[in-house]
Amino acid sequence: MNENKKAGIENIIAMNALYRPGPKKFIPQFIENYKHPEKIKYICPQLKPILEPTYGIIVYQEQVMQIVRDLAGYTWGRSDLIRRAMSKKHQEELDAERPIFVYGNENTRKEGETLVPGCVKNGISEAAANEIWDSMIDFAKYAFNKSHAAAYSVTSFWTAYLKYYYTSYFIASVINYTDKIEEIADDVADAKDFGVNVLPPNVNKSEVLCRADKNNIYFGLSKILNIGESISKKIVNERNVNGEYTDITDFIYRTGVGSGVYTSLVKAGAFDCMGYTRKQISYNSFAIKDIFNIIDKIKEKEKFINNAKKIMEFVEEYDNVDELKIRIKEESLTFNIASKKAPTQISMQRRIETAKETINTYFKDLKNIDIKEFNVDDDILENLQSEKEVLGIYLSGHPIDEYNVLSDPINTITEDVTTGKTAISGFIKDFKVFNTKNGKKMAAFNLEDKTGTVNAICFPDSYLKNMDLLKNDTPVCCYGRLQEDEYNSTEENTAYQLVVSEVILLHKNQKAYRIICKISELNQKIEDIKEYLTDDYGDELYWLDETTGLMSKVNKNLVQETVMQHKLERL
Repeated sequence: MNENKKAGIENIIAMNALYRPGPKKFIPQFIENYKHPEKIKYICPQLKPILEPTYGIIVYQEQVMQIVRDLAGYTWGRSDLIRRAMSKKHQEELDAERPIFVYGNENTRKEGETLVPGCVKNGISEAAANEIWDSMIDFAKYAFNKSHAAAYSVTSFWTAYLKYYYTSYFIASVINYTDKIEEIADDVADAKDFGVNVLPPNVNKSEVLCRADKNNIYFGLSKILNIGESISKKIVNERNVNGEYTDITDFIYRTGVGSGVYTSLVKAGAFDCMGYTRKQISYNSFAIKDIFNIIDKIKEKEKFINNAKKIMEFVEEYDNVDELKIRIKEESLTFNIASKKAPTQISMQRRIETAKETINTYFKDLKNIDIKEFNVDDDILENLQSEKEVLGIYLSGHPIDEYNVLSDPINTITEDVTTGKTAISGFIKDFKVFNTKNGKKMAAFNLEDKTGTVNAICFPDSYLKNMDLLKNDTPVCCYGRLQEDEYNSTEENTAYQLVVSEVILLHKNQKAYRIICKISELNQKIEDIKEYLTDDYGDELYWLDETTGLMSKVNKNLVQETVMQHKLERL
């Protein structure tokens, strides 16, 4: 392995250890030192061989162990005790260890205690030793084990390799091995960002689990509500043995699925391949009902025939009809014997032939059922809601696509915007109203777009001002202050919360525009565009301040005419 490759994996390991809530503040310094190693200054020369691989910054617990061994003369065992004390935040133990690290324990060591020379005896100044100890104590707040970081990093490297070069196959595998809807939604969004088509389930293409080709992922049948693995296997096995399903009737008859399974398949888009829109299929519900009724009758007659054939094997053995009935019950067969005399082989055969003739009649009725091609288009929003119902996610799109969004996607939210105001668009979900200690009403809800969800809160003043718009499933743009959500944040991930001050309703096909400008330039901008305005003002116009994220409506008294489309950025 060449040096560049060594440095590459070492840097990945270091960043894996640093990219956590505690040590993230050291990442800029790490990058700067990486770019300019000549500027790195070490407290003492003995630190250079220890910290040089991490560009002068303590990153791992193992480096602390090496520092106390090489600079102060600790044993391997005692250095590990220091590591444990740091990782468990045992401040009293660390405070007691400081003088030993600096001066040694030659004069203070207890019976049986190993001698520690200390930094001063090894030629390091008292001031430098204390400074080094302070830096290690600061490190103790986020100490991480290099061996763990290395394992994670190698896994991350290979994961990244597979994801980049075999994107569709990799993401399909990830989806297959999780049942968490949030994770599946993230994976689907990730796939689309990589240019991979994530297609709805398909009775003629999908497998039990998600499958992929170079550019597509076919959603697995078992991921559909009410389907499950066993039914999915039945659908796939029947297709593999006897060929693709030619139409809905063919599918229902060959698989024997119930109406609940069929409905879930329709909502998931699994019959889109049959040439009908989901709306057309719903319009044919009466015909589908007839299909299920006829197939139930066929299955009933087929069951009768199978039972009769089994009974024929031993019917001549029993002259006593009661004994025959007991045997039928013992074999878990169903067969109606009304007479007091056991049926003969001939009479049994006649019953079978009659049942077969009835089945042929049912088949004719089945073929005569006409699934009409109603001239109706799919309702996109209705389809998306159905997908959400049976898949847990919006798969073929997102309802927000129907609206002019007045902000950036939710997944772009970072701590960089927490210092100012921002605007976030999405659908209101999980809306709740509750009382403060003072008896005033306030609200909390989630804002959801196709990239993610963010928590939002309206304090009493904001709630009163915007309460008419605050309802579940309402498409809105919320303006306010973004802050860390301490309740939902973890050590690995920081969650954010929007403190809402203003709510703007989003509209379908709204002729809304945004002009990015500084507030100080607002009046001049208005003057510049007045010449392009007409008498018909029409819809709403918004200004977005690029510095603060402030969004506000243009004053209708200042601008009395609609902005021409070719002069401004249309959302």
